[in-house]
Amino acid sequence: MSLISSMLTAGRWIRVTCEAVTTALFGLVVVAFAYGVTSRYIFGVPSRNADEIAVILFLWVIMFGAGLAVAPSEHISVDLVTARLKGRANRLTVGLGSLVAAAIFLYALPTTLDYVMFLRREVTPAMRLPLSFTYFCFVLFQGAAGMALLARGILVLSGFQSTKAGLSASEEAL
Repeated sequence: MSLISSMLTAGRWIRVTCEAVTTALFGLVVVAFAYGVTSRYIFGVPSRNADEIAVILFLWVIMFGAGLAVAPSEHISVDLVTARLKGRANRLTVGLGSLVAAAIFLYALPTTLDYVMFLRREVTPAMRLPLSFTYFCFVLFQGAAGMALLARGILVLSGFQSTKAGLSASEEAL
């Protein structure tokens, strides 16, 4: 199995895992919200914990689901330059652009992690959870986005992925 096919397999596995995690987290948001409504309006005892859990989980759902909500081929992209280029020039521009964006995301990752870890001294109002737990989803998102851009750059430059987002080279030919 080549490195490229391993990358494609890993990408599919990661996508399926993220879809499952996002679905489970959204289910928990619904349960927490329903519990909060039930405890407030049926039992007359508002639950601050349920509200806080729902807000924190929703933030995690947004970060996990950000890349899953819209297919990559449907993302808004500025391709004024790349649309005019053909062949190898197009592939180099898109591939190198992806690698530069990946480098920026991954270069800034330690700073993001440092700030999120700095937030551990602050806690949430109801459950007293460290804010680092609440905002760690930003670190995961930034790292995943950086790695996805790195993989895309490698795949585009090697000819295994189209320069059009989300399409394989064989799909683009259709």
